[in-house]
Amino acid sequence: MKLAPLGGLLLAASACAGTPAAEQRTAAHARGYYYSDDAGLSVTTGAAAVESPVGSSTQLGVVGIVENIHIAQPEATELPGAAFGHPHHGAEPAAPGQEPDIVSSASTIARVKSDSTLWRYEGQLHLRRGVGSSENPADIGVEARYSSEPDYRSLGVTLIGAIDLFERNLTLGGFLNAGRDTVDPEPPPPGEADEWPATHDRVYLGASFLQLLGPDTILLGTLTMGRQAGALENPYRRVLVRTSLFPERVPDARWRFSGSLGLARYLGSGFAVHLRNGMYGDSWGVRAWIPEAALVKELGPRFVADVQGRWYSQTAATFYRHHYDDLEENLTADVRLSSLSERALGGYLRFTVFPMSSPLGELTLDVGYERSWLDYRELDREVTGDLLQAGVAWEP
Repeated sequence: MKLAPLGGLLLAASACAGTPAAEQRTAAHARGYYYSDDAGLSVTTGAAAVESPVGSSTQLGVVGIVENIHIAQPEATELPGAAFGHPHHGAEPAAPGQEPDIVSSASTIARVKSDSTLWRYEGQLHLRRGVGSSENPADIGVEARYSSEPDYRSLGVTLIGAIDLFERNLTLGGFLNAGRDTVDPEPPPPGEADEWPATHDRVYLGASFLQLLGPDTILLGTLTMGRQAGALENPYRRVLVRTSLFPERVPDARWRFSGSLGLARYLGSGFAVHLRNGMYGDSWGVRAWIPEAALVKELGPRFVADVQGRWYSQTAATFYRHHYDDLEENLTADVRLSSLSERALGGYLRFTVFPMSSPLGELTLDVGYERSWLDYRELDREVTGDLLQAGVAWEP
């Protein structure tokens, strides 16, 4: 998982159902990622998933994820305003603004001597059942997710559904997600022992559609809204007010909205183009625009290659400051809430080792590389990152 500190939220709506669960096959997937940047951050992620029919119309899936996040000194201290913290795990105090802050799915620090290292574990369980007819295939399902870090735990449950209509020319999908996260810093920040552990709850709902506009064109869109409420501040982050450090303090509720509209079209001669435009906004004043494009090419019967580009542009939260002149109701120096932009360009290649007609089933391999440039406008600082990924998929 790439941990670019983007203030936006890009939650896709439920995947569209194109085939009843009863017709699904057993499948296994494994994937690895490695991300590193010139700010000292490196992330290694491994994920594996297995899906298999259980009964006549039910599909069961299990996913496991292990992630190692590492920030090295002194590179991690070069980004001003990123975080202010207290010494952790016996480390010596860092100068203001030089405390590294590891942020994964939430806001935690795992600090060991001069470097910071964090292990994160996640498990997912998916259960999906076909309930439609042959004319109008439909699925309903439930997904449960639990993740654990040294001082952060997250639990969520999602209900999903999708249906194909009008001879499978239109697919509608939707989801409802609820969860609770628990922050338990060890040790708690000085003077805040009574405030931790703390929790925050979240509820999200979304919808998606996929419309065939012709034999070679697809239109698709998503819309998501959600609310977080509770302890949303980082227990380790400190904010500079004049010459003194104060704990981060943010509103205890956050409404978030996102949507996207995309178009996929086959151009002929093995070429296809994918275009998507995403938008994001929240009650903290963050606004984002995310256009994306990809060009895909079949290179013979077994190779598929694509080139992808993405732009992300974000405004700052209304209460974000690099530093404050006076004590205010809300205080944060979290650069993920600052004005920023990101440019990313990547390429991917998939190779079919064995086709579906093989006695061993279909086996595919893929590799990819992405280069990103993350510009913190207000801080006049650019972070350059590299993301490598590789995967294997097997359907016996």
